[in-house]
Amino acid sequence: MDVDFDYEATQELRRHARQVSEALGLTGESWCVESERPGALYLAVDGHVPTFPDDDLALVWRERRGWSAVVERPDGRGLQEIAHLRGQVDPSPAAVAEWVAGLVDDFGALPKSA
Repeated sequence: MDVDFDYEATQELRRHARQVSEALGLTGESWCVESERPGALYLAVDGHVPTFPDDDLALVWRERRGWSAVVERPDGRGLQEIAHLRGQVDPSPAAVAEWVAGLVDDFGALPKSA
């Protein structure tokens, strides 16, 4: 994935968001892209993890850091990172989906849609 944030790069981020959504089995467009540098991508996941039963689960991709699993705090404190995908900053959608499936080992349950 090229992260030179012009129109084409923004379109590439959008394509990547769609591909990761599809790899996770999500439907609809539950994502948004931040095209200003540093670029970012937010992907809502339909589900929760038992460790944070009241918090919505999401994935965040950052240009300099790669993918993280986060929970959205209902008390307005924003996003709390609960896991980070180590390795490549821009892994394949299949690798991201495999990592999300592996969160079962850390948190005891898969999100409903993964």
